[in-house]
Amino acid sequence: MTSAAGRPVRRLTGWVRRNPVQSLAFIVLTAITFGMMWMAVALALRTGLFGFSAGSPPTSQDLPTFATFIGGGLATAATMFGALLTAEHNARERKRLDFETITKSLEAIPPGKQRVAGVLATALLLGQPRIAIRMLEPAWKADEVDNATATWIIDEILGNGTADRPAHSDGESSDRATIKEASIILLQHAKSLTNHASRGDYEFAGHFMDGWEAGRGVPPEAKYFVLQAMADVLLSESPDWWSDGRGLPSFPLDAWLDCARRPDEDSRVKNSAAALFSALYSRFSSGDQDRYEQTHPGARGIVENDLTAFDGKAEHECLVLARKIKTTW
Repeated sequence: MTSAAGRPVRRLTGWVRRNPVQSLAFIVLTAITFGMMWMAVALALRTGLFGFSAGSPPTSQDLPTFATFIGGGLATAATMFGALLTAEHNARERKRLDFETITKSLEAIPPGKQRVAGVLATALLLGQPRIAIRMLEPAWKADEVDNATATWIIDEILGNGTADRPAHSDGESSDRATIKEASIILLQHAKSLTNHASRGDYEFAGHFMDGWEAGRGVPPEAKYFVLQAMADVLLSESPDWWSDGRGLPSFPLDAWLDCARRPDEDSRVKNSAAALFSALYSRFSSGDQDRYEQTHPGARGIVENDLTAFDGKAEHECLVLARKIKTTW
């Protein structure tokens, strides 16, 4: 769970990224305010206002200069403060109008999967990942949302999109509990993410399809569930469905390889990915392996023919799935 002390900091940094102009104006306004305070204190000390003097009193020629400087600074600060408030009000008004427009558009959609997809996407883009994931779980179980929308919602939460992407409105970021819940839901539905009638047609969270882009703040437990979900998607169809005799399937092989190679990844997560990669890699001919090595130099370096090498190093469920891929797939 994210600590209570860390949440305000994450919200503040998220607001700064989404509002760079207002942030700069606030910094300038703060600098001017502190400058005026320093001038006021210096003038008070020099005039002996506090009963002692830090220097010679200002002359009659100095006072108009002080007054002009302080007056001009205060006027500038007041102007910038007003502009900052106006910009913030306008931004909130635009978000309100956008929300009303989206709501009216959703009302015009007939009840069904299209409306559910729109509501889920709206909740997420308005910065409410907890609401989105709570709505997604029962909707997916009731077949009221399609796989493409469901995996996109999960992908956005796993990628911590609401905190990092300017397109999202100011709101909550995806905390560790929400991210973990999203990965569990993905695992629960992994075996139904392929279209059996269309070879090679499947859905999955995009952050994990093109490299191992897990995003900041994704806990290891969630990554284990994602690795298991990949294995379940793979095992839900036959080898011919995935490769059609054309060599090693890029999914989930490439993602497992990228995870196992990632230098900043948790060692147990890396070993879990390496075990799964080794199991799938070993299922193909030496010719297919040679062709894969040509496009992914050094891939053989992480392969262990004996999966017992990962005992105690990889997550147990991932290792069980790796043995299943190697022996029964």
